[in-house]
Amino acid sequence: MARRKTAKRVWVPKVYQGPKKPRPPGRAKKSAKKSKAAPKKAVAKKKSIGDEFPADDFTEPHLIRTTKGVARRPMGIEEAVKVAQDSDRSVFVFRDLDDQAIVLHLLGNGRVEVIEVP
Repeated sequence: MARRKTAKRVWVPKVYQGPKKPRPPGRAKKSAKKSKAAPKKAVAKKKSIGDEFPADDFTEPHLIRTTKGVARRPMGIEEAVKVAQDSDRSVFVFRDLDDQAIVLHLLGNGRVEVIEVP
């Protein structure tokens, strides 16, 4: 069987013609061809155990374990703030010189929030 010869497609860039004009209020948008298919009948869905919670509102937690925002050795708060600002993380966990766990949260406006863990 012989193959048909087709013309090569040539890419033509679209030219910007300014913003689109709004349609007059009485004129509707042209729609695609209307299909003459019969409407689908609604099928009763069996309830299962998980149906009382909407599926759109619940997402599985995504956990990633990392040690990039954790200090390896005890340090003072001033040193920890400098290290935290040099890193690309917004949360930095370290132990101070009294061996107490502290979390530094770098806020977007340059402020630092200190959270002491009991």
